[in-house]
Amino acid sequence: LDKLRNESDEAAATARANPDNEEAQKKPKELAGKLLKTEIHVFTERITRHAQDCRLKCELAKRHMKLQKWQDAIMLLQQALADSRIEAEVLVMMGECFINDKKLPLAKRQFEKALPKLNSHDNPDMYKTAHYALGRLAEKDGNREVAEQHYGDILTVDYGYKDVLKRLEKLQSGERGS
Repeated sequence: LDKLRNESDEAAATARANPDNEEAQKKPKELAGKLLKTEIHVFTERITRHAQDCRLKCELAKRHMKLQKWQDAIMLLQQALADSRIEAEVLVMMGECFINDKKLPLAKRQFEKALPKLNSHDNPDMYKTAHYALGRLAEKDGNREVAEQHYGDILTVDYGYKDVLKRLEKLQSGERGS
């Protein structure tokens, strides 16, 4: 895996250095796909040998998410919840999977379970992801006050995060979000 990762990184660097070379542009995509397939195979084999290793299941779920295999990822993440050390991360990832699988109430529930376990200092990316998703879901439900609260929580730690400022201003001006 390390060898393949290094090859992929080198190919990406070569592609950046040679933006006009078509072959150099194709190579990183091919290697990234090969790396992803190899990682899935390796992690699946490791889980067979170490069935209780929740971190491996979480890593395999991340690979399935890259391939947009939401249901496969969800099943692995449900098993990975057994490890309380990664519970918050797993809940946020499950929420993302449920959103992409069009199961919005389930997504909302996962993000809400994750929030008390997250703080902006220890895991800022997960914190912002959960609040952003809940803000978007609240907007979709027409719950302006809740959406404003979630967007406000993000802006206190990252004023330039995605389109949060624009969304918050739109909500505060009385426009309906999308």
